Amino acid sequence: MRCRLVLIAGLAFWLAAPAAFAQVPLPPGRDSDRQAVAAGQRLFQMNFARPQLHEGEELGAGGNGLGPLFNETSCVACHNQGGVGGGGDRDSNSLLMGVVARPKRPANLPAVVRAASEVHPALGPNSIVVPVHRFAVGHPEEVAAYHEFLEGLWKAFEIDPAFEQVTPVRKRIGPATLELSQRNPAALWGAGTVDRVRLEGGAEFRRRLAREQPTRHPGISGRVPRTLQGGEGWFGWRGQVGSLDQFVRNACSLELGLQVTGFPEDQLPVPVSNPDFRARVEPRLDLTDEQVARLMAFVHSLPRPEPTASHDADRTTIERGERVFSRIGCDHCHVKDFAWVKGLYSDMLLHDMGPQYSDVQIAVPETFVDVVQFNPEGLGYYNMDMSFLTFNEVQSNPEQEWKTPALWGVADSAPYMHDGRAATLDEAIRMHDGEALRAATAYRNLEQADRDLLLAFLGSLKAPASAIPSRSQNLTRQAVAE
Repeated sequence: MRCRLVLIAGLAFWLAAPAAFAQVPLPPGRDSDRQAVAAGQRLFQMNFARPQLHEGEELGAGGNGLGPLFNETSCVACHNQGGVGGGGDRDSNSLLMGVVARPKRPANLPAVVRAASEVHPALGPNSIVVPVHRFAVGHPEEVAAYHEFLEGLWKAFEIDPAFEQVTPVRKRIGPATLELSQRNPAALWGAGTVDRVRLEGGAEFRRRLAREQPTRHPGISGRVPRTLQGGEGWFGWRGQVGSLDQFVRNACSLELGLQVTGFPEDQLPVPVSNPDFRARVEPRLDLTDEQVARLMAFVHSLPRPEPTASHDADRTTIERGERVFSRIGCDHCHVKDFAWVKGLYSDMLLHDMGPQYSDVQIAVPETFVDVVQFNPEGLGYYNMDMSFLTFNEVQSNPEQEWKTPALWGVADSAPYMHDGRAATLDEAIRMHDGEALRAATAYRNLEQADRDLLLAFLGSLKAPASAIPSRSQNLTRQAVAE
């Protein structure tokens, strides 16, 4: 039985989440629910660089608002494709950096971590995958110091800050190999429905799919995603987040620098000549729990997409395309109906997508092996709450595993794949590898007429007709940064 050292982020922003929060009310029916959704929508569309509040409203309890590090100025700035709550384009991708270190005997681990921390000071024995925020806000000297720091990163990786290359970039820095990867914002359509189904029969349905899949479809073997605490995961590209509530709180903290309960905002990773520009007080919430609950009520209310066909001829074409979709095996993972949810087109399981989809931020392994102590200079292997873990590699390869994305609304969710590397659905299908290689090969071998039918079917899976049009009046993040 082989074991292998892997790295898991010690930060909560991808894999971990604090104890469960109170359940947010389901989609609105009463006036109080509708009012909560309306207030949540204002928060979702609010430009937190210059928040405009209704009379009597106040953000947080003395928090500092946006930042000090952030990727965008509002939720809708990243979630707007097809309407408010959709996905984001490549410019909305978030960045993460991690240490690539998988030796069998990590005798050089202290030197590796030291070399990594010289490139990004937040990297260390307890944090070997960290976010790289695009912008900073605050005193001009702090902002200038952070932008200078970013310029040094781009130079170290020998890349253009325009990020024309979406796929991971690796760079050898002394004894360390560092990787810069990206994540594309996923559409939030029907997220509240997914959160409901996890509580109402979805967990057992998914476990049954995982048990039956290898027998029904040889070569396909999905597994239930895990959180770092050992529970079942449902949200995030790796399925590493246990609930929609935790997912939204995480996004507030990571993308906007809004401190919420359980998720502190990140601080400037580089020193400045005068660190006392602002009074250093105990961090305070930027959004209260009540405001987060309102935001959650809005996200829960986002409608689920429905297939569209303008007339009978279109309907016939779509039905024929779905039969092609099924014939070549796409529905082995993109399961049409999930428990009582119709038209999701996902099994909500993790699948090995092949080595080209490997990156440093791995899925949580299914089985953890006993931790071996190794402690030169205060570094070493750590338990589940820290960074370095060993695991049984026989059952899965978490570096290459990704949760099957739901296809409802996919026609309005470009770009595709976890980092937006595919501009079109045709490109995305052709890129499938690993467990999906057989279906991708079958797609490439189809007659053009059948490929057109399949793409017509996917093209019918549009954003909800009732989606709120995206007319964001937010300042650009560049303007805020300047």
